[in-house]
Amino acid sequence: MDFSAQGEAFAGHAIAAVDKDLEALSEALDGAAAADLGSLRRRLNEQLDRLRDTHDPDGFRSITEEARHLRQDMSRLRHRSDLRTSVLRSELSRVERAYQHTQGFMTEGAQGRFDQQRATAEDALDRHDIDLAERAIDGMDTLNWAILLSDPTFLAAQFEHLAEQRSASTDPSAFDKLILQGRSAVSQANPEELRRVNGELFDLIAAPAGGGDDVAALAGLRR
Repeated sequence: MDFSAQGEAFAGHAIAAVDKDLEALSEALDGAAAADLGSLRRRLNEQLDRLRDTHDPDGFRSITEEARHLRQDMSRLRHRSDLRTSVLRSELSRVERAYQHTQGFMTEGAQGRFDQQRATAEDALDRHDIDLAERAIDGMDTLNWAILLSDPTFLAAQFEHLAEQRSASTDPSAFDKLILQGRSAVSQANPEELRRVNGELFDLIAAPAGGGDDVAALAGLRR
């Protein structure tokens, strides 16, 4: 990463991604861990203030590093034992929202597996069986993604979403080459090539803004 050339954009993207994730975590916890969330919010606001006043590469590098620390602390909070059930209920809701877009494209067998996994997740959460709930939600997520990643319309929408995130790329030159390859894949209606390009773009983007985790939002673009 060349912070002298694109440090401001990269740091800005990192902070914006943390802000979005912190909002989602706050919503998931629904009033719990208020002190912890307040501390995270204050730290984030401090970095937002620094970003407005910073004009040198070292400053942008420092802000980006603090964004990484904030993500780590949010992950620890997300996995804290007394909060994990609330977080997983939010994850279950997210996966169910995505299912509203994918259900009509699934086979009856896949729909049956999704419903079975949903029942397993709900029961596991009621019993606070975290490991089983996580596996069931992951299984539901996998079924959603199997539909989305086989759909050329979704892949094209995902590509356009990723193409807007050049400022977060760790290698802009490689990013630009992939964008050209992606444009070619779209014009040639080549979903296999576009799937590859999207995967490599994800690898180049630090904390993609929504493209990886928020399946429901992108699924809405498939129709």
